[in-house]
Amino acid sequence: MPERYLMKCTKCGAPIADSVAICPYCGVKITFEALGMTGGLTTDKRGGLEIADGAHVVVGASAGETRPCPYCGSPSERDAEMCPHCGSRLVIRSLWMRRLVITRGGSMTVHSGGQVRIGRPPGALQLIAAAAHGDLAAMRARVDAGDELDGAEDDGVGPLHAAAWHGRTEAARFLVAMGATLDDTDAHGRTPLHLAALAGHDELAQVLVLAGAPKGETDQQGHTPAQTAQQAGHTELALRLSQR
Repeated sequence: MPERYLMKCTKCGAPIADSVAICPYCGVKITFEALGMTGGLTTDKRGGLEIADGAHVVVGASAGETRPCPYCGSPSERDAEMCPHCGSRLVIRSLWMRRLVITRGGSMTVHSGGQVRIGRPPGALQLIAAAAHGDLAAMRARVDAGDELDGAEDDGVGPLHAAAWHGRTEAARFLVAMGATLDDTDAHGRTPLHLAALAGHDELAQVLVLAGAPKGETDQQGHTPAQTAQQAGHTELALRLSQR
């Protein structure tokens, strides 16, 4: 699905992306139905899109359709790129996916300007640096400029890895809310949760867990985030990560 819309959480009103399963702020489950999207859509853990048998998916918007801006609440045309009132970007038209499956009977329509890309995008160094410093304004600007949320450097470190390692909790919340992939691994097989556990960032680790980060994922050494925290001397965090 080459468009990512920003929506409001149906419970707390926080700005979130329609690719997020759980609101990172209040924890409510976000469904396609709650966001006004129906038709048999499901996502796998790596961000792929499956279209159920018989479903028909149209990417884009109907003429004249409106939706509220998630930042200022003003009505905007659904296919508008930017909010005419506050200037926030409403649509990201290029979305990288790990997997796209269209089963028998399904179809997909991509409107002009939309792009479907399979794989992991190259690193957006400015966004990664902004995440490492917890600079939310710079992160927002880079996302508005089109930087990919899951873009990674040669070592596999992306924005969420950088935020996790440096303990930038609000930066992590922003990335999660925008739909960053939670189980991407660096060159050592470590997820963002592994890095948060290694550095002992308890609150940030809980943000990732609440958003659905896999606690059972192992790195190249065969260690889960809980085991990583234990080895680093963060006993309480290790205990919390080991609980179901």
